[in-house]
Amino acid sequence: MSQRRAEQKDRLRAESDYRVNLKAELEIRHLHEKLDNLISKQWQRLAEIQQIVYRDLLIVVAARNLRLGSGITGVSRRTNAAPNLQILTYLLTTVRIKVVSQAL
Repeated sequence: MSQRRAEQKDRLRAESDYRVNLKAELEIRHLHEKLDNLISKQWQRLAEIQQIVYRDLLIVVAARNLRLGSGITGVSRRTNAAPNLQILTYLLTTVRIKVVSQAL
């Protein structure tokens, strides 16, 4: 009799261990999915930031070229600044439109 009770207790303990292990395994899978999702979102955000930095770099280079009068034919250092500002404004809007359309 005592041996049967011990076997029954062992079976119950093994079944309980199995349930605990199964629950832990499911929780670990769920955490892995969450981590994969977060990593994916971070890579997307990094790509967006890279596009923004690239756009800003293009703007800075364009502004520098305009200021130095070296990026556009027929523009000298002595010309009025208004045409340069118009060109810079055009560059800003054009580059932003390209970056936004690529991000979508």
